Amino acid sequence: MRFRTFNIHSKIKPILVLLLFLFASNAVFATQELGQFGSGAGTPAPSTSGGTGSSDLMFYSLVAAIVVELLAILILAFAVLRLIKVFYGISSKQLKAAGVEVEAEAKPKAKWFSFERLNKSVPIEREGDLLMDHDYDGIHELDNKMPPWFLWLFRVTIFFAIVYLGVYHIFKSSPLQLDEYKNELAVADKQLEAVRKNAANQIDENSVTVISDGAQIKAGETIFTSNCVACHGAKGEGGVGPNLTDDYWLHGGGVKHIFKTIKYGVPEKGMKAWEQDLSPSQIQEVASYILTLHGTNPPNAKEKQGELYKDEAAAKPADSVQSTAKTDSLKTTKM
Repeated sequence: MRFRTFNIHSKIKPILVLLLFLFASNAVFATQELGQFGSGAGTPAPSTSGGTGSSDLMFYSLVAAIVVELLAILILAFAVLRLIKVFYGISSKQLKAAGVEVEAEAKPKAKWFSFERLNKSVPIEREGDLLMDHDYDGIHELDNKMPPWFLWLFRVTIFFAIVYLGVYHIFKSSPLQLDEYKNELAVADKQLEAVRKNAANQIDENSVTVISDGAQIKAGETIFTSNCVACHGAKGEGGVGPNLTDDYWLHGGGVKHIFKTIKYGVPEKGMKAWEQDLSPSQIQEVASYILTLHGTNPPNAKEKQGELYKDEAAAKPADSVQSTAKTDSLKTTKM
């Protein structure tokens, strides 16, 4: 006895057409019934009392009956499809195991791209051919192959690893993560320096403060030597310009007054405005250096000019020290 395996898809198509015809015929029949009901043919005329409500109830009852009928047909169709799948799902391997000769089924032409081709999956009706002898509590194992997309993904990861090793570790054409981190830190330091420099250039006579950094004081000394020695002397002792080492100032002492004097100059006395030649940070450095010359008493110092200037910020600590000393002396006397 010889059997021939069937292509389930070719057998299901006529059944699907039959089911579609059944659906269409039921829909036409339901439409005719509703049309007749709506036109009043074959139905008694509604009574004057409650007739409209009875007609509506009959209409919705017919609609509900049609919906239930369609659902029943759908359930029946799925049941029939399931029976057909089970019937035609007998695999050639199972038939051969039973001693039945099976004719080979002609394989359909594969599409250029399909989900089955991408996964090389076996149709459900032919999964019996892949059954292995393993049986775990009624659970059978299939001898499926690895999907092509998974194998190609694995090959791509191997290729990527080889390229990564060559680029980053052998030829070192690109920096590693640690080197890249160090490079970014260096760039960030340069950006921070630029921001600080920009912030320093925003200084004016109202916000300037005394610098205590030795390198900046040295830079202020260099600027003073290059531009101010001709009028104020090498040690600030004065010459054409006033003495910068004593307590008397023509235009006010302290870093803010000195900054303002350097920035805008004193044109009527022959001192130019340096704001076009020096940046605000450079003027701050020069003013801070000039304050370091206070009290140095250089030789050949020029006579006092201007008014006595006392820095209030510097006087407060001195006053507090004197008051503390007086308090300590009083305590010692009492004791």
